[in-house]
Amino acid sequence: MLFWIIACALVALIAALFALAVLRRGRGGVSAGAYDMQVYRDQLREVERDIERGVLPVEQAKQVRLEISRKMLEADRMAQGPAADGPAPIWAGWVGVACVLGTLLAAFGLYSVLGAPGYGDQPIAARYAFADKLYANRPTQEEAEAARPAAPSRAAPQPEMISLMKQLREAVARKPGDVQGLTLLAQYEMRLGNYVAGHRAQSKLIAAKGDTATAQDYTDLGEYLTVAANDIITRDAEAAFAKALDRDPDDERARYYIGLMMAQNGRPDRAFQIWDQVLRNSAPDAQWVPVIRENIPTLAWLAGQGNYTLPPSTAKVVTVNDVMRAMRAPMPQAREAILRDGLETLGQRLGAQGGPPQDWAVMIAGTQLLGETDRATGIYGEAQVVFSTQADALALVQAAYEGRWPVADSTAPAPDQAQIDAAADMTPQDRDAMIRGMVDGLVDRLRSDGGSPEEWGRAVASLATLGDSTQATALLIQGRAALAEDATGLATLNAAATAAGITP
Repeated sequence: MLFWIIACALVALIAALFALAVLRRGRGGVSAGAYDMQVYRDQLREVERDIERGVLPVEQAKQVRLEISRKMLEADRMAQGPAADGPAPIWAGWVGVACVLGTLLAAFGLYSVLGAPGYGDQPIAARYAFADKLYANRPTQEEAEAARPAAPSRAAPQPEMISLMKQLREAVARKPGDVQGLTLLAQYEMRLGNYVAGHRAQSKLIAAKGDTATAQDYTDLGEYLTVAANDIITRDAEAAFAKALDRDPDDERARYYIGLMMAQNGRPDRAFQIWDQVLRNSAPDAQWVPVIRENIPTLAWLAGQGNYTLPPSTAKVVTVNDVMRAMRAPMPQAREAILRDGLETLGQRLGAQGGPPQDWAVMIAGTQLLGETDRATGIYGEAQVVFSTQADALALVQAAYEGRWPVADSTAPAPDQAQIDAAADMTPQDRDAMIRGMVDGLVDRLRSDGGSPEEWGRAVASLATLGDSTQATALLIQGRAALAEDATGLATLNAAATAAGITP
């Protein structure tokens, strides 16, 4: 309150002085010419007194009088002329006063809207204390989940997916320690929007793994808890991220969430330090990098780093291996995720400085995989001009344009003769272990990179033959999700599963 009293008093004093100066000019007074005449008359009287005292000779006094008289005539002429100064109109003074008052009122009005009247001082100790209070008073996981707003309506899962999820839940209930079943259950509960069920399944997975649980397992748990809590880092989520960092201090995803927690609880300085390191150490295509790049300039300003400059982006360039991965991914969304950013970077590089024939072929094949036929045709035309004198290069880009390059590995590699001979000499147990290893290799590749419908069906049937119906059911669920937009592929997968005794 004292601040407002002093501020208002100073403003009123300055405004009053300004208004008095403006109004006084409008009250008339002595003009410049009249003032000059008065000065010259005083000078003439001084000359007379100097003559009487004998300090000024008579001849010199005549010259001084003549000069002063000449100046008086000039001053009188100026005073009588049209350019003579006069008093300002009264209304002009009041207009000036009104402008002063209007400016003051506008300043107070803008401050009341844009400023922070009544806002107290923010010493660093008080800000740290406030941040500690925010940190200590975070909602619990249950409170945050209860306060989560209703999710927007989403397309209902297909009946087949509902049936498969029911089977997966029942399989996990029968074998609660099945690591693979719990892994898939947690992932698919999260994909279906069942966030609470998802993080509970992940907790059971970690319990089943015991001491073998990895940093990624704990980071997944923390992420699932955060999503379920409407992106609030609760104590439970923080504990999960802390355990992940105990196992792997370089887990950038866990560190990203710890930085987010600092930002949520009034410590932009710590959040900035963590996120800056995460940004510099993460792969360019990490999912958290765009979020950090968008928000870290604001964090830097709040942390007092006004001159902070974002590190240059090192966007990934797509390779032939990426194109082959995308060819094995039937879902357009998966192809988009694999290729889009890398293709844009490669396209910019080819446009600026060109590149070898394989880069052009990758650009053409990748663009066609994204369904951008017209763009691929344009790039192919440019490549024909660039490599017009190189027959081998023209053949490569033409094969890419016609879909003959690269050739995706749609089937598992056949065993060579040495492997067949070795298998014949194995004991039944060793042979089963060899088969299991081959099946596991196929399953791992399908889960990471996807594959053809025939591969999904063969893997499901192989797991069923090995007696692992739980993993077979789980893989069938994942395969159906991967082939959701391929009706023919779904039919092939379902037929293989039915033949193996796994009901779709």
